[in-house]
Amino acid sequence: MILFDSGRTALKAALIKLDKKISCVLVPNFICDVVPITLRSLNIEVIYYKIKDDFTPDFENVLNILHGGIQIDAFLMVNYFGQLQLIDEILELTSSHGLILIEDNSHGHGGSYQGKILGHFGEIGFSSPRKILNRDSGGIGYVNGILLDCNNYPVKKSSFINSVKYVLLRLFPQIRILLNSRRDINNPFSYHEGKVEDMMAKKTELHKLKKVDWGFVAGKRRENWNEWKLWLKHNALQPAMELNMESCPWAIPVYIENALQRKRLFRWLLRNGYTPFVWPSLPKEVLEKDYDCIIRWRKLLCIRLDKPPKNIKNLNFDEF
Repeated sequence: MILFDSGRTALKAALIKLDKKISCVLVPNFICDVVPITLRSLNIEVIYYKIKDDFTPDFENVLNILHGGIQIDAFLMVNYFGQLQLIDEILELTSSHGLILIEDNSHGHGGSYQGKILGHFGEIGFSSPRKILNRDSGGIGYVNGILLDCNNYPVKKSSFINSVKYVLLRLFPQIRILLNSRRDINNPFSYHEGKVEDMMAKKTELHKLKKVDWGFVAGKRRENWNEWKLWLKHNALQPAMELNMESCPWAIPVYIENALQRKRLFRWLLRNGYTPFVWPSLPKEVLEKDYDCIIRWRKLLCIRLDKPPKNIKNLNFDEF
């Protein structure tokens, strides 16, 4: 078994390994920019389809694109925040139109659908167990349901600085306030991710992954989702999507219409030892043309499910 450093490297390796040529992929318009960057690094054209506010595909828009005369080879779906996408509907769509399915399960490693592990539904699938485990390294790729065993990339070397950084962030979550203070959380142009080298994960990460009880992890994270859902309800908020009981959720997403309230809640969560985050930067072409995606980005706040809220209480957002 080979563990890649990141999900995006696993995606790249899977695209190279697949025995079918992909020239053009339909990709959801609400996605971090590293996915289209990875596709274009292999000279694959990207066309965006719309998703709805509950993160399911706008199938009317998808069909309009497919019937618009452009040759599409593949369809990329995302199990947003670890929740199951409309898998049956997407499988019917890809089958009826002869499309290769790419399953982005980078948020939901450890989840399943009808007993089948997520990441195994497309000809290509990739997951990022590092996100669920809160590690700095670890991605997995599949081609036709078979785990990739690819030794074409160098092994990531251990970094003392990175190790210290992750220990400090776990012990002193308030550090995240300082790290995030430089960014305007209401500005979608300020969250571009840095370049990631194509590497294999450190051997220590693979050793840790082998010992994980994913059934237990998934169950605990679903429990945390329900605790946070109750906490949000007490503060007149609700998740942007429903919990699926086969999922292994990475985070719980919530829409907050008031920009100041969203910013204050973000900082309150950080100060109290939780890990909120905003969506990474959208692709440049989406930021330039798709105002609806920008509005969604500005409303969306996500809370990692590593732990539940300490207690259920009402917050006065004007006090912090």
